[in-house]
Amino acid sequence: MYIIFLLASDSDLALWYADHFGRRLTEFNGKVVWITGASSGIGEFLAVELAKHGAKLALTARSVLNLERVKGRCIESGLRADEVLILPADVTVVAKHDELLARVITHFGKLDILVNNAGRSQRAVWENIQMDVDAELFGLNVFSIVSLSRLAVKYFLKVGKGHLVVTSSLAGVIGAPFSGTYTASKHALHTKNT
Repeated sequence: MYIIFLLASDSDLALWYADHFGRRLTEFNGKVVWITGASSGIGEFLAVELAKHGAKLALTARSVLNLERVKGRCIESGLRADEVLILPADVTVVAKHDELLARVITHFGKLDILVNNAGRSQRAVWENIQMDVDAELFGLNVFSIVSLSRLAVKYFLKVGKGHLVVTSSLAGVIGAPFSGTYTASKHALHTKNT
């Protein structure tokens, strides 16, 4: 029955349920959302969609030029310039995380949602991967997320509310060929409550 459902719905059961019975994007109106990896791909798309529904945005990535472009798209989607804060940064530099969070809170007065979206992939034969590649990938895909999430959770506990979002991958559930380090980094993000 589940396989038939998957084929008919083009999604898994949880996604289908959320689409039909979950919260609407209008609930993001006025929320402050900080998105890392916001200069392209999923982060850019999410920023533009949230902008259409009135979310105030803090956008982080390394490329100032691409962040400016995304900010322009968010303004075209209905936000004012002061409702989009650009925070250019390399999220692997964890020593800067406190400062980045402080800038979001100073600018908007609060943070409601942290979207840990920054990350990258890797493809190679596992035994040929250099250790510095492993370390860089884990620094971005795992340790930057752990660091930012800890800071955000401390803030959320202080104010009494908030949400964390982590963009992962199916590779975190089922290994992907020729992506050993990437798969391991995504597996590190998946936990099961027992």
